[in-house]
Amino acid sequence: MSPNILLWIIAILCVIATVLSIPSQKQLNYYKDQLRITNNQINKVEQHEANKLSINDSFNYYSAEITASKKLQEGLSKVVGGIHSNDDWNANKAQIEEDLGPKLAEQLKVYNVDPNTKEWLLKENNGVEIGYGKVKVNNQVPVIAVVSFKTMDNQSAVYLIKMNYDLKNEKVLNYQKIKPVTKQVMNVEGGD
Repeated sequence: MSPNILLWIIAILCVIATVLSIPSQKQLNYYKDQLRITNNQINKVEQHEANKLSINDSFNYYSAEITASKKLQEGLSKVVGGIHSNDDWNANKAQIEEDLGPKLAEQLKVYNVDPNTKEWLLKENNGVEIGYGKVKVNNQVPVIAVVSFKTMDNQSAVYLIKMNYDLKNEKVLNYQKIKPVTKQVMNVEGGD
């Protein structure tokens, strides 16, 4: 077989393959409809998101989180390790309740006072770290606070506090959990 005949056969096979791979008008219409439906769904979602943003355009989430962090850090650092007597508590109670809300402030006080001797158990606050979740409806956001402190016997400890915060009204709505983290948990190392 000569090379010219072989080239003609390959060319004819390529033309046949090309003709066979052209989609039918029915397939083209189906894919056009699917593309149109998908684009409509995308437009609806984008319009819905734009409407949500336009409602909250005047609200600055970044600034609200900074303000919330300052309030939470101030309140938590006072009540967890910054208060050493009932006189300290009474002098700072209004500000702590303003920063944390009365329920959380009172619960943290309970954790920090020996029920038998009524002595304050915490020596100093070593730091407060605040983390935010995704903003929910009505400018509410889940917050996790990690509060490290020293007890009167110089033991380091940590509280993990989960709460919901209203960014617009700058207040703690509720708290789900105050979890003391033990030294054993803090010293666990990861890896293989």
